[in-house]
Amino acid sequence: MDIIEQTNRTILFDVVNPEVYNMFNIMSDVDENSKSLSDEKVAEINDVLLVKSFDEFLVKFKPTIYSYFDQERGMVYELTKPEGIPDSLVKKIVIDRNNTFLKMFVSIMDTKKASGATNASFNYERITEMLAPHKTLKEIKKLKKDISYLESKNAEFESDSPAKQDAVLKLTAKLDKTKKYYNETSSQLTLMLGMIKENLDTTEKASKKGITDMKPALPVFDQKAEIVALESVGNSAKLLTDQGDSRESGSTELAKQSNSELAEIKQDSAKKNRISYKDLTVSVIEEQYYESMESLYASVGQTYDRNSQGASLSKELIVAAFTDNVPDTLMEMSLDDKVELYNKYSAMNAAWQKAFIRTAKLLIEKILSVKAFFDQYQPKSPMMRPSLLIVNAHMSEILEEKNLENLKKYLETVNNKSDFSNTIWFGIVPNVEYSDDYDFELDEETMREFGYTGDIDAGITVAPTEISDLQLLLESIKEYRIQVFFSFETGEDTTFLKLSTYGMDQYIEQTRDLENTDYSRYAIPCLPNFTVIPSNKSRVVLGSKALKREDGSLEFSKDRDDFMKFWIYGVYISAAFVAAGIVAAYQCPNFLATKLGGRVKKEYPGVRFDLEAGDNAFYVTTTMPKEIAGYTTETKNMINEHKYGFVFSSDKNQLNGAAVNAITVYKSRCMNESKNGGFESIFRETTRTYLYRMIGAITNDYKKDRIDKIFDSGGQVKEWQLSPNYGNSILREGDGIEKGDCDGTTYNIEIAFAGVSENMELLINTD
Repeated sequence: MDIIEQTNRTILFDVVNPEVYNMFNIMSDVDENSKSLSDEKVAEINDVLLVKSFDEFLVKFKPTIYSYFDQERGMVYELTKPEGIPDSLVKKIVIDRNNTFLKMFVSIMDTKKASGATNASFNYERITEMLAPHKTLKEIKKLKKDISYLESKNAEFESDSPAKQDAVLKLTAKLDKTKKYYNETSSQLTLMLGMIKENLDTTEKASKKGITDMKPALPVFDQKAEIVALESVGNSAKLLTDQGDSRESGSTELAKQSNSELAEIKQDSAKKNRISYKDLTVSVIEEQYYESMESLYASVGQTYDRNSQGASLSKELIVAAFTDNVPDTLMEMSLDDKVELYNKYSAMNAAWQKAFIRTAKLLIEKILSVKAFFDQYQPKSPMMRPSLLIVNAHMSEILEEKNLENLKKYLETVNNKSDFSNTIWFGIVPNVEYSDDYDFELDEETMREFGYTGDIDAGITVAPTEISDLQLLLESIKEYRIQVFFSFETGEDTTFLKLSTYGMDQYIEQTRDLENTDYSRYAIPCLPNFTVIPSNKSRVVLGSKALKREDGSLEFSKDRDDFMKFWIYGVYISAAFVAAGIVAAYQCPNFLATKLGGRVKKEYPGVRFDLEAGDNAFYVTTTMPKEIAGYTTETKNMINEHKYGFVFSSDKNQLNGAAVNAITVYKSRCMNESKNGGFESIFRETTRTYLYRMIGAITNDYKKDRIDKIFDSGGQVKEWQLSPNYGNSILREGDGIEKGDCDGTTYNIEIAFAGVSENMELLINTD
């Protein structure tokens, strides 16, 4: 580990955010005649494109969706910044841990893993309910309760005490958090819809008891000892006579007395210089609302008039959501108007949310895939932490002649020098074409004729990477010894379910051209892809239509056609990210020690670790939840016969009497044919590359006399041979490395893994 400090840096050949500089932008000032890069340029690339955790990825790349409102189409969302639209009308939606959709998908994965449920048995709608307005209102109520608690704490402390200062900071921080629920129109819509729904829920519950006209009031005794009702109207109160008496038009003696007492209290409070924190909260939220509206109006060159528009329903509902204020405008509306407003807002909210996820789904899948890569590394004490260098360019752009040359310059710099701190060991290529024979698609007219009322367009799609493009990439970078994990386009055709029922023939056929080539040992097909939510279970119900019956009662429709809903059409994680993630993770000795206990040598990386050997796959599992009940015997026999690909399994397994409740690795093979039939295990190439680089470093770039010395009794080879029984031994029992002949320019070394030997040629440095 002193010579080669890391064996797990990974490069992602894909784009995340087109607005962030890509590798080739950063290399635009590199001399075309240069063969490699300066240390400063490598550091600059790392500063922009290298991430060592999921959170750093979110910070550096800021995955973003762009939205604007079109008067004809409503809210429009795009993956790239829309051209021709003024910046003031375009809103950036950064997908981070606070994004509701991302939180929902992460929650699905976590809940599935905790429950052990398969895709078929898991209740997805219980989680997708997170998108409904009443769930947002639940978050708001928690925040409101926090604010109320902090209000009371502020009132307790001495005005000049440190505790008071801390309480003020905490309260203002909470008040600032309220802004995200009303700082732009779509957020306001969700909040207002939740508040109106809550009001209608009360009416519906009363309707179920036969009450269609509610008149809430406070019962009190008047001067004649008769029950009268105090009805709240704004900040004043007026008396209602009981049982048929007419309403008083003016202020009664009781009301006058109350007002007088209230005035005295206010005067007394002023004398004592006390602060009403509840009133202060109202004023702060009102001010924040006004500032948000002024900012929105100013962005299009208009002025928001607080005086003429200050008493809007939206402001009242927003203030009421976080305080004890009553939204007078809503309370005074007729039930017919409330129902009409609720149904209109519900339809609008469903349309906007559907438009968002149809655009954002591909980006969110990419974000979830990067998260899955980093999630595989969970040691007790981090040591060799996996890192991900993101090229941030589409494959078509990477393969442009000039860009490909610049990529090779970068790899020449970090992979073919004796400093291994920035060496790239693994690569990821997602979204490779699965089949060029696509299903026949019916036209819209025929679909409607046969009763289909859903969407014809399932959302934005990206053309998959063709096998020929993958071949060109592999051919271009083969001399840099990067093992590239690639997976196929996501969808129902590349899931665990499809592999278990249809087998792997299509995968094998699609990758036939990658066999028997110079780069076959560096090509690793990964399958199947992981399902976050299946297409046929991806319905999101945000609510249902409110109906006012002839008798004046209210109910929410149970008719599915009246549901405010949309379909996500499935969300998936690319298998290549999980495969690269687990392999990058087990390179770290501390990670292996967490999984294997004391059977690890801290000085060695995990290059020789074989996931297929013994129970290794059960010790070193993925973090992904189960998907299906398992593969059939026929499917397993087929996988074992072909010995193909980096294949994941959802089978039920046990280790030392305990159930293994996670996806495991069933096969870990590349496209290089094995002498024992099938394809070669990936650890062989990782170990070969490690030995090649270690020998080069120890022998000062392959000088013959120094190569001879590594085979001496005190040499490096002897040290490896004396440590064969660790989980991460470089040479295990049955392995060997022996000197071969040397013709003056080429030094041959015989390497054997588990009894299967091959020759490694080293070009001798004669300087």
